Amino acid sequence: MNPTLNITSVEELLNFSATSPSDTRLLLQHVLQKNHAWIKTHLDAPLTTHQHHQFVQSQRQLAQGVPLAYILEEKAFYKHLWHITPDVLIPRPETEHLIEWALERMHLTQNGHLIELGTGSGIIAISLQAEKPRWTIWASDLSSAALSIAQTNAKRCLAPSQPTPFWYQSNWWQNIPPQTFDGIVSNPPYIAQNDPHLLQGSLPHEPQIALTPGPTGTEALEHLISTSFERLKPGGWLLLEHGFDQGSWCQNIFKTIGFRQVETRQDLAGLDRMTGGYR
Repeated sequence: MNPTLNITSVEELLNFSATSPSDTRLLLQHVLQKNHAWIKTHLDAPLTTHQHHQFVQSQRQLAQGVPLAYILEEKAFYKHLWHITPDVLIPRPETEHLIEWALERMHLTQNGHLIELGTGSGIIAISLQAEKPRWTIWASDLSSAALSIAQTNAKRCLAPSQPTPFWYQSNWWQNIPPQTFDGIVSNPPYIAQNDPHLLQGSLPHEPQIALTPGPTGTEALEHLISTSFERLKPGGWLLLEHGFDQGSWCQNIFKTIGFRQVETRQDLAGLDRMTGGYR
């Protein structure tokens, strides 16, 4: 029997929920649409029948393995809180390293033109735009649902006075106007189709098209490396996130295509996580 079924107040729910204290608090904040400070100072606040039902349903989803970010429809990443749905990947800390690396390159010039391919929820393009308002940033995705979420996040995370990325629905370069760029970034799908990791954790609930490009897991990476060179200005750079075991493979393809100063960087766990190079 679920002990939360007869609970009628905030305090009772916090004390008797079978969910972990941190998850209980976040679910409760989501259901009540209140922040942590309000919860702490309104422990005796009653729960309506609807609020109680919402909490129990959310708790059941969590028990069934639905990621908390999808239940809350938001996830903290980098410097913002992002709107997230099952149409897009859940942001992961490793991608913050890709943003930092791109900013290192962008700091070298006051302005320029950058594109993110496969933007998903827009976390990379919008984060870069917030830090570099003088840069013109384009972002693309094959999914119209993902682009809609990205546009929502731009309104949510950028001030009205700040420029916003230009959005394109495109299968990689297919619908992108003929333009060369100072920088190209992407966190493409890179997990092999039959990789057992796809059955673990949150991955079964996330959009598979954003996780796996095909049998080897390298199809999207190879396509982007081979097609991006001609879309870069001389001295322009390409930065890609990839799997922990794909660093050497990416380096070889970068060098074969003709990129210079090819480098692989690691994440906080010391694993190869992104590779880049200059035209």
